[in-house]
Amino acid sequence: MTAVSKTYTFVPGTPIESDQANQNFDDLVNYTNSEVIVRDASKAFTVIPSGPATDPTSDNQFTRKKYVDDQVTTLSTADAIRPQFVYGNSGLSGSPSSPTQMKISCGSYSGTTNEFGCINVPISGLSNVATVIVCNGDTLNTNALTMGVRATIPSQVTVQVFHIAISPSQVLTYNSSPVRVNWIAVGW
Repeated sequence: MTAVSKTYTFVPGTPIESDQANQNFDDLVNYTNSEVIVRDASKAFTVIPSGPATDPTSDNQFTRKKYVDDQVTTLSTADAIRPQFVYGNSGLSGSPSSPTQMKISCGSYSGTTNEFGCINVPISGLSNVATVIVCNGDTLNTNALTMGVRATIPSQVTVQVFHIAISPSQVLTYNSSPVRVNWIAVGW
């Protein structure tokens, strides 16, 4: 911040001309209007302000960058978007016994269901599957209804697809039929 400057200096006992006094007042007003930070924040700092080298001790005190930096554990961008997962060995074949980085994969698979309406869908991008969400948003068979996950093994999921029988009673059947299974899987 610059210091207040005045145009004229007056010596005691000498006459003061009004235009000189007015100039000194103008200097003060101009400085105040252009350099002083005001409470309504209509004037911004032109450099980063520097404060005391002490940490805040009460709720309404300002904090300094070093204090915040010391309180925050930084993550790289890659770490921030990579979920970490501790999956204790709960009997799932191949489940890790130590913290494991989880992955998300998605895809679509077309095939024909068996006589029970089941189709084995290979899950790509994962060596082991923890959970799968399936949907039939674009089935190849217009009579296909809802899919449900029946079983999950390391890199494949068995999905059961129900079909609406062409009858007045609209009975659900498990006719074998071509279907497309869209999936999202979480695993490692």
